[in-house]
Amino acid sequence: MPSNPTKDKDDPILQRLDTLIRLQGRIAVAQLPTQRDKIIFLSGAGLAPKEIGEILGVSPNSVSVTLLGVRKAAAKATKSKAKANEVAP
Repeated sequence: MPSNPTKDKDDPILQRLDTLIRLQGRIAVAQLPTQRDKIIFLSGAGLAPKEIGEILGVSPNSVSVTLLGVRKAAAKATKSKAKANEVAP
């Protein structure tokens, strides 16, 4: 049965669950040691750079640049690992 967004906003149990989820998210983010880690975590949770920027107090562009650097580093590490696993002829 599909959910009714208007009715959901009036449901006190769903409101409490939403509050708990938000609090747990804030706690998890606060415990991460670096801004980079926070950006990676929030991006992995499905947030857009604009949303991440609003949460962390940075520009969406800063978030996007950080994520681009993370992707490049991951691609480089994957390429290096694949190269190291190649068998010489």
